[in-house]
Amino acid sequence: MNDIVIIGNGGLAKEIAEYIDNINDSNPTWNLLGFSTNDPSQIGNYIHKYKVLCLDKEISNWRKQLGLVIGVGFPNRISEISEYFINKNY
Repeated sequence: MNDIVIIGNGGLAKEIAEYIDNINDSNPTWNLLGFSTNDPSQIGNYIHKYKVLCLDKEISNWRKQLGLVIGVGFPNRISEISEYFINKNY
């Protein structure tokens, strides 16, 4: 299974976690490690049974290959996040 992290930890991120769980019920594909956030006070919290692991910017330090999905519903934030990870060669 492929490791994946959801960027964000709000309502859309929770929905995406549920979608990933549903995919895995019929065809185990993703090892959902958890969520990232831009709010340090959220680290360690659980959302939809998965932990908020790290800050968004810390994902680029991950040592293993990692899939990412943006679970943020604000277009300007999506653009900012996309640009950040594209510039990091993700």
